[in-house]
Amino acid sequence: AAAAASAFDPGSAGGHNYPPHGTVFYPPEQIYTDGSQQQQLMVAPAAQLPMTFPYNLPHVAREDATLARNNLLNMHSDLRNELLRRQAAIAIAFEVQGVPQEVDNYHTLIPLEHQTTEASQTLMLPSVVYKAFSVLDGMPYALRRIAGYRLTEQKAMQCVDHWKKINHPNIISLREAFTTKDFADHSVVFVHDYHPNCENLLRRHFTGTPGPIQEQLLWTYIIQLTSALRTIHAHNLACRVVEPSKILVSGTSRLLISTTCVIDALQCDTQQASPPVLPYQQEDLACLGRLILSLCCGSLNAVARDALPQSMALVKQHFSEDVYNMIRYLLAPARGVKSVNELMPMIGARFYIELEASARYVDLLESDMMKELQNGRLFRIATKLMFVTDRPEQKRDPRWAETGDHYLLKLLKSYIYHPVSESGEPWLDLAHVVQCLNKLDIGSPEHCCLTSPDEKTIMVVSYKDLKRCLTSAYNELKR
Repeated sequence: AAAAASAFDPGSAGGHNYPPHGTVFYPPEQIYTDGSQQQQLMVAPAAQLPMTFPYNLPHVAREDATLARNNLLNMHSDLRNELLRRQAAIAIAFEVQGVPQEVDNYHTLIPLEHQTTEASQTLMLPSVVYKAFSVLDGMPYALRRIAGYRLTEQKAMQCVDHWKKINHPNIISLREAFTTKDFADHSVVFVHDYHPNCENLLRRHFTGTPGPIQEQLLWTYIIQLTSALRTIHAHNLACRVVEPSKILVSGTSRLLISTTCVIDALQCDTQQASPPVLPYQQEDLACLGRLILSLCCGSLNAVARDALPQSMALVKQHFSEDVYNMIRYLLAPARGVKSVNELMPMIGARFYIELEASARYVDLLESDMMKELQNGRLFRIATKLMFVTDRPEQKRDPRWAETGDHYLLKLLKSYIYHPVSESGEPWLDLAHVVQCLNKLDIGSPEHCCLTSPDEKTIMVVSYKDLKRCLTSAYNELKR
């Protein structure tokens, strides 16, 4: 057991000397007990807890062997890169000729697709999507503009109110709709949540040299789409946009149905009586069947009438019987009212597989969050120290001479960031910095030895006293 324990020593990982396992730095008076005589809980308030070595949890590390060695201190590189791409997509801003920079309560409009005057095949009217920021909360939103159209009926806004109640992880939420003349015409704008760095199913699976989808990924899509349709139909609404161009893919496999409510609002504005919703719900299921068949064959032409027999034969040959039966059920002429709930027996135990995959992904995210948990706190204490040291006005202040509390902070900064080895070379050790900042932040009773640059002054001071000096100096700056 001792040999196994010595095979990997976290105290020397990455060439740094980290505190031993279980080391804590809060004073004894901050240890709390649960009142039992048998056990003391070594727990301090959240603000008092230091960051020691960021250990990986075994049930997470075993899922990905690279986690155990290569990602001890930082979040997984794939997750970091994906989040950076999303942040870049949110932050990008440039002026576009012919696009107003402010529309109603939104500003900095950036087109997310090519602007065209041609009518959309789905909406039957020219439309374009913009990213914009709200002046009310500062957050980004997606604005879908229907060009050359003006809502006139109050029923259309009632339809918007119904869709605003829909809240589902696979449906992009609608926030509001309004009419505007800011585009030099009468336009109606639908405001949805903005999901950065997404692409639609059309581009993901039907461009370039597409091929049949893997069945495991297909079931992931089916479970998400049926869950979304179940929620929509339960609200007595119909989706009406179950097609590749209107379903977005975020990350590797999360689906997001976009453009909801638009068709309903436009139709309510042109018809005197509200149309029955049941036929549109049945059409949602038929569109789902066509979408699944197209994904199985890797072609949008697979659902054409003359190609349908050949496409179904391909599905029967290369996919499971449940996929084949589901497509047949969705595309067969209705003998009664079809329901999305009737697809559950065909999904079967695959639902549990998706649930397990989601739980593993949550474990991975929480593990990565643990590694970054203390970064904000350490950044704050480091920034405070930088604020109060080496300020130009301090050179003429007698309180920053080589005496007094203020001088201790100057020596502390040198102790943390400018250590040298015995040979006089810079000693760069991240663990040393992390340990010192943690002790300073919680006011540990542990002492450190501070030395002046000329080595003529040596002072042994506790981190508790140093924290008091830092707090006092920082409060003076704020006055």
